[in-house]
Amino acid sequence: MGNFAKVSGYTYNKSRYRNAAEVNAERLAKNSSADPYNFSNFTPVHIFRFGTSFHIPNTGLTVGGGVSAQSSTSSLYNIRQGGYGLIDGFVRYELGKHAKLSLIGTNLNGRTYFENNYNRTRGANNFYGEPRTVSMKLDWQF
Repeated sequence: MGNFAKVSGYTYNKSRYRNAAEVNAERLAKNSSADPYNFSNFTPVHIFRFGTSFHIPNTGLTVGGGVSAQSSTSSLYNIRQGGYGLIDGFVRYELGKHAKLSLIGTNLNGRTYFENNYNRTRGANNFYGEPRTVSMKLDWQF
């Protein structure tokens, strides 16, 4: 299966304050409905990624794609975002010994989401993640 490649990963993250003394009253007030003992609410607890590619023999063509998903997050100021998934893909053609042309698509499912940021508030520091994007790339090796 030399023409087939795959990669996958899973992350489980549960960061907690070690004792209640580390959680101050200000943090408790800001996160009244969130878990105030969670050290990093803006970090997803679950992250999953999977990618694969297949080189079609005798054609110079490689196709591939991937998915990524993460669980919900919350900012320091209790701005929540639900979990989401993204789909990416690519097609690459070998033009010759030194050149490859690729068509790359990211967020092909067009999901609107916010970048993870601990300091998101209602009106500031809310940055959209990368929208659906399709690009072309020429690789040249010499």
